[in-house]
Amino acid sequence: MDEVIRLRDRYFPESKVTVLSNATQVHRPEILQALRRVDNPIMKIDAAGTAGAKLINRPAPGYSVESVVEALKGFEGNFILQTMFLKAPFFDSSDRENLEGWMNIVRALRPRGIMVYTLDRPAPMDGLQKFTAEQMKAFVQPLLDEGFDIQIKG
Repeated sequence: MDEVIRLRDRYFPESKVTVLSNATQVHRPEILQALRRVDNPIMKIDAAGTAGAKLINRPAPGYSVESVVEALKGFEGNFILQTMFLKAPFFDSSDRENLEGWMNIVRALRPRGIMVYTLDRPAPMDGLQKFTAEQMKAFVQPLLDEGFDIQIKG
């Protein structure tokens, strides 16, 4: 990260450094420290619980949404949370339990920005469905009403 920031400062000082991460290593102090130095750390959580994340993200063994959320508290809100909403035969982002759990994660972490989106290209497997921007806005409306900055891409 030191080298990236040094090169940015030297050649493109007005540019912003953005890093998209699945957040699985944020619990490591050196990773958190490095990511806190970038202008736009984007951390990804796609499900409110570990069981849902295992279905849609297929993370490495040992992954837990709860431990990622705990580690993300180290940003003190200075990050962007990215979440993909989708519907599948085995998982539905709009399921009440998942949606409420995800909103509670947002409330606990208080990220400076939130990006919600859906599938944007052909689904990698049969049965995956995307949501419209209007549907996703309805899902996140309680957070919008609470003043969270949410970008919706459908």
